[in-house]
Amino acid sequence: MKITEQEKSLIEAAKVGDLATIKALHNAGVNLHALYWGRGVLSEAGQKGHLDIVNYVLDNQEQGLPDMQDLQTALGDTLGEGQPEAARLLITRGRIKPTQHIFSVAVKQGYVDIVEMLMDINRENPGDKKEQRWARRWESIALQDAIFDQKTEIIRLLVEKYNIPIPADRFDYSLFEEYIATAEGRATLAFM
Repeated sequence: MKITEQEKSLIEAAKVGDLATIKALHNAGVNLHALYWGRGVLSEAGQKGHLDIVNYVLDNQEQGLPDMQDLQTALGDTLGEGQPEAARLLITRGRIKPTQHIFSVAVKQGYVDIVEMLMDINRENPGDKKEQRWARRWESIALQDAIFDQKTEIIRLLVEKYNIPIPADRFDYSLFEEYIATAEGRATLAFM
C-alpha cells in the first residue's frame, strides 16, 4: 500500500515528538495507523518515549485500533529502545497479545513488571489450543532467556509465580550449569 506525503509527515512528526503536527494532520483526515517501512506512529513515538503521542493515538480510535501485528511491532520496538513507560502504556491500553519476540526483549531488558504484565495477559487470554501451545512455548523460552541473561528476578517470577518448568527437551544445560556455578545462580537454585 502506497503511503502519502502527509502520512510520511505524520510518522516523521512522531519520531521527533511533534504532537501539534500529528493533531493537525489527524484533524485533516490523515490515518493515524499509516505504516512506512512497517513502522507507524506508535512505533516511532514509543521508541522515543513520546508518551503524549502514544496516548493521543490510543485516545483517538475512530479508525479502530491498529491491527495486532502493528501493535506488537510497536511494543517490540519500544521495548528494544529501552522505553518501559511507553511499553507499559501500549500493553495496558493497546490490549496486545504477547509474542516470543516481545517476551525475549522484555527479559533481555530486565523489565520484571513488564514480563509479569505479559505473563498475565498470556494466561488471561489463552485462545485456542494452538495459541495455548505457542504461548506456553514462549513462556518456556522466556525462562531460558532469563537464565542465559542472568535475570534472577525474572527467573524467580517465572518459576515461583507462574510455575514454568525448565524444558528438558529444548534447554541448553551447559548455560544453566554455568549460571548455577555463580553465587547468584546458587541463590536462584535454592528456591527452585
